[in-house]
Amino acid sequence: MTDLSQVLPDFPVAQYARLLPAIEKNQLTVTDLLTLELPEIGKRTQLPLLDIKRLCNALLAALHADLGVGAANEDKGKVEGKQKQQRNKGNHSSAGRSSLRQSGTELLSRPWHTISTLDTSLDAALDGGVPTGYITEITGESGAGKTQFLLTLLLSVQLPPPYGLGRPALIRSSVLWKRTRPNPLSTA
Repeated sequence: MTDLSQVLPDFPVAQYARLLPAIEKNQLTVTDLLTLELPEIGKRTQLPLLDIKRLCNALLAALHADLGVGAANEDKGKVEGKQKQQRNKGNHSSAGRSSLRQSGTELLSRPWHTISTLDTSLDAALDGGVPTGYITEITGESGAGKTQFLLTLLLSVQLPPPYGLGRPALIRSSVLWKRTRPNPLSTA
């Protein structure tokens, strides 16, 4: 696979050494193996479907283990049983780490962490600031101050509690630029 060593550097490639040359020859990526249908991959590579399925399942398990989502080597029933046991013991925080799915009760039982906006009025309106652990969408017209607000939050998250989390921060922005005026150098 063209990107396997970048996506999962510790993946045990020796077990699948027989399959990898055909997959590389057809320039299939990890994303391709996880998103394409097995017959499509089989058609492209001329490999047995069962072997491809084993490889895809191993990739998925390795990604889950790498991301800390779900238990990589346990079947679904065992995972759900463990989560039920943890909920019954009242240990909501560890149950939340093993799965992305949580009930409303589990979400509400977690401690509420916020990042201060560094504006007391706005923090009061937001019940302490912008909540962590959730996706928060910031929208507005061009020039309204969305980027400045996000840069302020980047500073705030690095501050010690109660204003921030005392942790490093990173932002990935994907801004779409739209040309509003014609380019005077272009010829029409």
